[in-house]
Formats: sequence, C-alpha cells, structure tokens
Amino acid sequence: MGISTHYYTFHGVMLPWNDEFTEAYDEVYDDDDTPLVLLESMCGAYIVLGNALYDSGDLRWSEVKDTFVEIDLDTLPALESKYKQEFIAKFPEFASLVEQPFKLMTFVHYS
Repeated sequence: MGISTHYYTFHGVMLPWNDEFTEAYDEVYDDDDTPLVLLESMCGAYIVLGNALYDSGDLRWSEVKDTFVEIDLDTLPALESKYKQEFIAKFPEFASLVEQPFKLMTFVHYS
C-alpha cells in the first residue's frame, strides 16, 4: 500500500470538512475527481473549491520532474466568476461556501 501525492495550485477557497456538502456532492458525482471540488477524504480535513490551475499528477507512480507553469493573473477574475456560477448551478443550497473572495494557493494533497 502506498500514498498518492499531488502538488496543486488552486484559485479558490479551502474550507473545513462539511458533511452536509460532501453528502450532496456524492449525490451529484460518483467520485471526487472533478474540476469543481477537491475533497481531503482520508481524514476529512478540508474541502477545496475552485479552479485547479496546476496538478503535478500522481507522484506515487511517476517520477518527479521539474515543471514550470505560468499563471496569467489577469484571467483569474473571469475564472472565479465562471466557477462560482457553475458551482451555484450544481449546488445552490451551498452558494454561501463560495461567497468569499478566491485566493491563489499551492499545497500538497495526499490520498
């Protein structure tokens, strides 16, 4: 057994685990591999809502290689607006989760 490791850059919000949202999410999607949501379901630590701007891929099965990705900051407001519209269309009862301004964040995700 091993641990899958991804490095992500997201433009969005990181929230504490929310059982009500994850149950609603499971009714819409069969798994947690969507562009709308990243769930830390190993220990229920967090939920990330937003746009994945970079995903290293699963480093459990791949070699680590140098990667450089440019992010055009001027595109972020339009991406944020589009994301929020799509999220609210799928999860209207959870619109409050995406009301705060999005932040640019990079983190390691284990699964």
